[in-house]
Amino acid sequence: MYRQDQLKPKDTRYIHRFVTNGEAGNIIVTTIQELIALLDGDAVKSFEADTTFKRVAGSFNEWEVSLFYKPLNRAITIARVYVDRASTNFFERVFDELRAVKLELTGKPIAFKALAPNGHILAFNSDMDSAQVLAAARSFLKDNNVEYSGIDANMPPEKFAPRTIKLCVMHAKRAILDFRGLVPEHDFHHLFKFGEHIHSEETLQQFSDFVRRLNGKKIQDWWDHKAVSAWIFPCLVRSLSPMTDIDWESTPSTTNIGESQHHWTNTQTSTKLSLVEAIETARIVDFRVVDDIHLALNSGVLVNPYNHAAHRATKNMARHASTSPLDQEIAEAKRMQKEAGKTKGKGKPARVLAGNSSSGRVRSTAACLAAIATPPDVVTSPSMALREQTRVVAQAVIPATW
Repeated sequence: MYRQDQLKPKDTRYIHRFVTNGEAGNIIVTTIQELIALLDGDAVKSFEADTTFKRVAGSFNEWEVSLFYKPLNRAITIARVYVDRASTNFFERVFDELRAVKLELTGKPIAFKALAPNGHILAFNSDMDSAQVLAAARSFLKDNNVEYSGIDANMPPEKFAPRTIKLCVMHAKRAILDFRGLVPEHDFHHLFKFGEHIHSEETLQQFSDFVRRLNGKKIQDWWDHKAVSAWIFPCLVRSLSPMTDIDWESTPSTTNIGESQHHWTNTQTSTKLSLVEAIETARIVDFRVVDDIHLALNSGVLVNPYNHAAHRATKNMARHASTSPLDQEIAEAKRMQKEAGKTKGKGKPARVLAGNSSSGRVRSTAACLAAIATPPDVVTSPSMALREQTRVVAQAVIPATW
């Protein structure tokens, strides 16, 4: 599939990278020129990426890159990368390949406002995974225009990360849900709203003292994890971030877009797919999204005109009119915790190494890669029509090797 895709024009090519590094891991980058070009729009201020573990069976996982596209009032997945490692060095290569593909297809880099003239992207939103965050920082810094930004080209990634990366506050708060019942309710509420109590290094120290006085090992361990990593609080708390207040407020503080796209993709393609089937079903879905974009731009009719952030906020306010803001936030954290379990999948390690299958069997990297040349079997699922279409396409286009 990869070799055949390389013969296609840029605007119809889907598989752009097939990087094999043996024990160092393997990377498959898929995107469509028109989708990744959405990053060039001035209306796009942020994007996010996260690994989802449910759609692909075996040792590979899907790393989904998404954004909210305001002109069409919808979330869009702009790239999918299939990976079988999760170290910082590995993810740095993933980000490097994504940036290189973006430049090849559009002639423009991923332009951060903090790094280069005419840059408009304010933030990359991420969960709390340190490998991804530090890898992103290393990769983004390579596009740094020192004369423009004033940022040292050799700045450590831990120090640089807060200039371009925001962490999902809900990921940070999920663990706090486990502390309810371990401390008085008012202390639990104080913990849950930690970001509102930190306005400076002094108030950060005061909150650290409060946590210590609670004398709970689980709580202290949770806090120490944040405190020992120099990048976490500046990426998580507005008052400690080097971003301006307006830039911070102009970008999300959660990864809800990516979480919702994981679920949406699963409903479109089904789950527990072979690697080749996952790629081919996503190919069909992603080109359909391009068609939807064309239709919306040409007709002026949005796919979901009530999906704008303002509309969603209005609906949420109406739904929770009689509920306190704190209760709403706790409920949202619980919902995300529950959805994370559904999206990530059960029984599959969160950060698997190549060779660890979902059944616990050890499978070699060579065997796993060879499997992508085998047409997928048809399996009964809610997405039967799409699966059958993919099977026919796969049989027609998959050569003996990539």
